[in-house]
Parts: sequence; structure tokens; C-alpha cells
Amino acid sequence: MNQNDDRTTYGKVRKVLFNEISLVIAVVGATVAVVNYFQVPSTNNQKNIELIQQEINSQKELSDQINNLRDNHIHTLEVKIDDTNAKVDNLENEIVEVKTILNERLPNKR
Repeated sequence: MNQNDDRTTYGKVRKVLFNEISLVIAVVGATVAVVNYFQVPSTNNQKNIELIQQEINSQKELSDQINNLRDNHIHTLEVKIDDTNAKVDNLENEIVEVKTILNERLPNKR
């Protein structure tokens, strides 16, 4: 009977160890599953945030370039307008001179 008791004890120990190992594996598996459940969306969200930030930076750079181009064109137009105004003033003065010369040289018809 001693040999049967050893087998029974060995079988019981084996069952207990199998149950304990199964329980540990189940707990570890559940823990990993819970961590993944919360970690994966967080990682995906972080990637999405980084992509959105890159897009915002690209749009900001493009906006800055457009504003710079606009400012350059406005400055060019201002310079051209000032030049045109100076030429118009010069023409007005020349017209006054021509009118004065004509008035002096042509007799009045009264």
C-alpha cells in the first residue's frame, strides 16, 4: 500500500502543480491582455497626434510662405504706385509749363 500512497500523493501533487501553473499562466495572460487593451490604442493615438502635428507644421510653413509672398508683392506694388505718382506729378508740371508757354506766345482772342 505504501506504493499506492506514493502514487496517489504524486498524482495529487502533480494535479496541484498543474492547477497552480495553469492559474499563473491565466493570470499572466489576462494581465497582458488588459495592458495591451489600454496600451495599443494609446500608441495609435500618439502616432495620430504626431501625424497631425506634422501636418499642422507643414500648413504653418506654407502659410508663412504665402504671407511672405503677399508682403513682397504688396511692397512691389507700393513702389510701382509711388513711381507712377511721381511720373504723374512730373507730367502735371510739364503740362503747366506748356500751358504757360502757349498763353505767353499766343494772343488772346477777345
